[in-house]
Amino acid sequence: MKRLFILLAISLSLTGRPSVAQNAAPTATTAAAVAAQQGSEERYKRMAVDIEALQADNESLKAKIASLGQKIEDLRQQVSAAAANNSAQGDLKRLAENITEVDKKREEDKQAISEEIRKSIARLEKSLTGAAAPARGPAPKLQLDTPTPAVENGFSYTIHEGDNLSAIVKAYNADYKSKGWKPITLKQAKEANPNVDWNRLLVGQKIVIPRPEGQ
Repeated sequence: MKRLFILLAISLSLTGRPSVAQNAAPTATTAAAVAAQQGSEERYKRMAVDIEALQADNESLKAKIASLGQKIEDLRQQVSAAAANNSAQGDLKRLAENITEVDKKREEDKQAISEEIRKSIARLEKSLTGAAAPARGPAPKLQLDTPTPAVENGFSYTIHEGDNLSAIVKAYNADYKSKGWKPITLKQAKEANPNVDWNRLLVGQKIVIPRPEGQ
């Protein structure tokens, strides 16, 4: 349930975004931008429908469980009354079988509805992911500069499209390993570049990859 409410809150916050964009002053709107906005609105509408369906499934599950629980309680009371009144063993057996059958049916319904809720949540998460993250092509394979220019206590590396610090350090460590050198850490790489904003690397930007200690 907690996860359901979190997803609902995220969806509602996203639903408000198209209206903000519509109220903003238009700036050179293109046909492609209009089509993209319409596509976003359709996704938000589908998400709203999914949320409503999810809520309905959840309410249905609670109602069925409550109804089955009441039936079990009624049957148990009948068993107790039958035992108190020295009812026939055949009646007690049938009542016990009825209780078992109701319990089995309740569990089957619970599993079926739970599975439907799980599928609805998965569809909603997929919709949220599709609406929040723009499509991107595959990142280019990291390539070390050849030859790698040496600088004081390390090597100079030129940022390429799609590069990130983790991939760069991994590539250099693979090269260091082939030379029998020790690997370096992300922390060491960051300390060697105190003025670099790692969240906004620019193509063509130069960074320093530190040389392993003792090399």
